[in-house]
Order: sequence, then C-alpha cells, then structure tokens
Amino acid sequence: MGNRVGAVSLRNWPYSLCLGATEMNSVIATENPVTASKLRKALAARGHDCPITHVVPLEGGDLAIAALPRKPDLLLVVLPTDEARGVRIVQKLRPSCPGRLVAVGVATDARRILDLLHAGADDFLDEDADTNKQLSASLERLAGQMTAGGTGAALAVAAASGGSGASLLAASLSILVARRHESCGLIDLASQFGDLSALLNLAPRHTLAELVRHEEMLDQEMLTQSLTPHDSGIRMIAAPATEEDYLAITGSALDRIVQFCRRLFPWTVIDLGTQLAGRASLLRSCEKILVPFRLEFASLCNTRRLLDDWDRRQIDLDRVVLVANRCSQAGELPRAKVATLLGRPVEVWLPDEPLTANLSVNCGVPVVDENPQAELTREIRQLAQGVFGNMVDPQAEPAEAVAESRHLWSRLKFFPRIAGMVF
Repeated sequence: MGNRVGAVSLRNWPYSLCLGATEMNSVIATENPVTASKLRKALAARGHDCPITHVVPLEGGDLAIAALPRKPDLLLVVLPTDEARGVRIVQKLRPSCPGRLVAVGVATDARRILDLLHAGADDFLDEDADTNKQLSASLERLAGQMTAGGTGAALAVAAASGGSGASLLAASLSILVARRHESCGLIDLASQFGDLSALLNLAPRHTLAELVRHEEMLDQEMLTQSLTPHDSGIRMIAAPATEEDYLAITGSALDRIVQFCRRLFPWTVIDLGTQLAGRASLLRSCEKILVPFRLEFASLCNTRRLLDDWDRRQIDLDRVVLVANRCSQAGELPRAKVATLLGRPVEVWLPDEPLTANLSVNCGVPVVDENPQAELTREIRQLAQGVFGNMVDPQAEPAEAVAESRHLWSRLKFFPRIAGMVF
C-alpha cells in the first residue's frame, strides 16, 4: 500500500503525553522585565528552568510560543494594567498553551479574577501577595494534574477540496481512541450543517451554536451538558443547524471550547472539512493536522495551495500528515508525481473501497466497525497507530462489529432514525 505513517515526534506534544519528558516547559508572557526576572528566579528556586528565550511579549506572544520547540506546560501571563486588554490577551494566548495558564496581576476585585478564568486562565497569582508561596501552590496543582493524566491533545482533519473523506476519517479515528480509553472528544465543523451526526447515527439535542451564543458564560459544566454521547465513548459537539449560527462561530469561542475539551478527553478530534476560514489559531494549537486529498489534479493543486497558505500563516507543517484517499482508481495521477506536486512526502495511502465506505455512511456505522476486516479499515488503524501511538490498539475489533452481518438490507433498521433526523 505504499508508504505508511512513521513514528510521530513527541516534541510538539503536551507534557503529559511525552513519555520521555522530564522537565516542565515554562514560558512567561510579559511587558515587565522586572516581574519576568522575579518569576524566573521563583521557578528556578523550585527546580524549573525558564530561559530568557522563553520570555515572550504579550502582543504576538502566540506566534513566539508557536516557534518554540515544545508547547508550554506552564504559561505565566503578567497582565497589563488595562483590565479589558488583559482579558483579551489571555483569550488570545490560551490556545498556545495546552498546559496550565496562570494569570499574574493585581487582584483589584473578584470580578476581574472571574473574567480572567472565563477567558481561559487556570489560576491567578496576586502580585501584591506572596508570589513565591502562590507559585509553589500553583506548581503543586500542576504536578497533580500531570500525574493524573495531564491535558489532552487535539487533532484536526482538514481538506482543501470536498469529497476527500475528512468526516469519515475523523469519525473512524475518534472511534479507535474511544474504544481504547472509553472517551474521545469530537467537534463537527465540517459544514454549516455538519456530517458527523449522520455518520455516527446520532440525534443531538444541543449544538455548537448554543456554546458560542453563551461564550461569556461558557465553562466546563456547560460544555459537558452540550455533548452528545455515542456508545463507543465518543462525546460529540454537533454542528449548528442553520447557516446563521455557523457564521456566528468566533475563533475565540472555538479556542475556548477546544481548551475545555482538552481537560476532558485524552484526544479531541476536530472535523474542519473544507471550512478553514478564520481557523488559523485553532490549527496552530493542534498537535496534529491530517489533510486528506484525492489523486486528481484539482484536489492536489488545492492541497498544495492550502499548505503554502498555512506556511505563510506560520502553521507548523511538521505537524501535518498528508493522507491520499480513495487510491487505486482508474485514471488517477501516478503516485510518483504526487510528492513533487505537493512539495512534501505523502505518509498515508488509503484504498478506494466504495462498498465499505458507502455502507458506513448510509447506515451510520463508522468504517472501522462496518467492516473490521476491510483493507481500508486496516490502513486507518495503521494511521491511528502512527498518530496516536499507544492511545489505540491496532488489533482490537469490537466483537459485535465482527459478528454483525454486512449486507445492506440487514442494516435498514438504522434508516428510520436517520430519516427522522433529516425529514
């Protein structure tokens, strides 16, 4: 089947997922060099080195953090005197830190602290109090968080052209993580109406629109109540039901939603489909980005344009895994030419199996369950093993999926519910 995805580098993964990591990666965002020096000394006294290269500005700090070899486990944000600006900065820097974000400032009133927590801060240190003592307590809480499993990771599936199989891939990968760990977050952003509800045979009661509509009040409990459960362990945030609601999704709200999901799940899979406008911040925060495409000229050209655009926007292309989908069709472009056209190697080649894929889509059963023995399923499992490592079991197959008949007419029991969702 050609090249397979190789071992995934740990350098961009959260601390809790880097099995070989031994030191906490600390970053300070500030405009005050005196406070930065004070915090660096306090960290050093507790055995945590924060080199001067890890002191970044408040404005543009997200780009400076993205350029670091590894994302921060601890981000200390020294707040400006302008309270509204401080909230905006925390919101902007939050996606850059999969670990703990601690705001450092003057506790003028409880409302200010609450606003910062709603903006995405995990903790607050009062500059007028004993900073060393407060920092010690915050580090202890961080250590406990890491011991308990830490902060989860995020994977985006994005395509430059429609029909590339992004939603099918997102659903299948989510199933594989959920089967192993009994939970996986899944966010449907593939289109203004979404695809994943039908692919997973779900009837959501809540959608992403409700979370966005109440962005200022959004917290962990609200997000948890908005999740739609799947029997595999997937917990999905469904796409909005109207075009107006879809267009109302803001980057800041989406960043906060993903951050909350990181705290709940070992992995959160985000199905972006081809809806990529305004999603640069989200993509920068993801540990991995899968880009499926077809072996035809228009799809390859659009994929190359997409990669070039991401490079200009400082989205790390080392995190991108290219996935050639629906391979071995008559008249497709030769594989030997694909890497030349895209300017980078293709790691994964998925076979074209229309019977397996169409049964999966029409019956609301993910490919990996619809036909566990299919070559397409085996290749998706191999991809999952390369991306998630020991987060998935490459051999595991749900017994009920193996035993169940694969004939289309025996699966018509799924259609009434799907029809009820549509009509």
